[in-house]
Amino acid sequence: MILRMIEYDFAIGLEYAEKEEGIYQIRFPHSCVLYLRGDNPKDCMVLKLVFPDGQSVDYKVPVLRMQWYSLEELLEKNLVMLLPFYIIRYEKLREQLEMDGTLRKELYTEYRNIERYLEKLFLQNGQEKSFRDMMELINRITGYIFSKSEKIKEGLGEIMGGQVLELESDRLIKKGEQIGLARGSIEKLAELVAKRMRKGDTAEQIAELLEEDQQLIQKIYTLIQENGIDCEASVISERVLEK
Repeated sequence: MILRMIEYDFAIGLEYAEKEEGIYQIRFPHSCVLYLRGDNPKDCMVLKLVFPDGQSVDYKVPVLRMQWYSLEELLEKNLVMLLPFYIIRYEKLREQLEMDGTLRKELYTEYRNIERYLEKLFLQNGQEKSFRDMMELINRITGYIFSKSEKIKEGLGEIMGGQVLELESDRLIKKGEQIGLARGSIEKLAELVAKRMRKGDTAEQIAELLEEDQQLIQKIYTLIQENGIDCEASVISERVLEK
């Protein structure tokens, strides 16, 4: 890991290198490594850089671990992106949590506090998408950690929104599929309406014959009159969905 870190830091430093008084300076960023699991007390990684003239410099990268932070600290410091990974600290307590109702209640209390915090941070500020995405991530990680612990998974699921919330991208995909289905249905209706119009039927007669909503048939009927009896059904469908 330390070799990767110096590689990343050097690349960033090189990108923003500056020349001062005729000498280039490379400033390394303030990087750190965050471990989601483990409780090793070591708080720093060290790599010794040895130069051809004998100079040496200790390159140090601070180490942070999720286990070192209580929920109160995460909320106080607004470390929002760490909240989905908070559940990992309970990974080794799965069996105990499944059997111990009191311990489960303590876990649920923490997650009610997380939910209230996210609601205040996102929902009360009109950031519905951010709230939905964060809840989705929490649910996915929780589901993975407790995939075989039904009681815990069910309890956390109820607290964090019941069912898994949709990501915006998923919602838009589903909306697109629904629009696609609607477009296909309306195209077929437009073809049938045009066919009956050639026979001289009125909108009311066509709606009754096809057993379809009269307002929808009237809309299609009017659009065909405006655009011509030979207008493509796909064009009529698009116009119907626009209105």
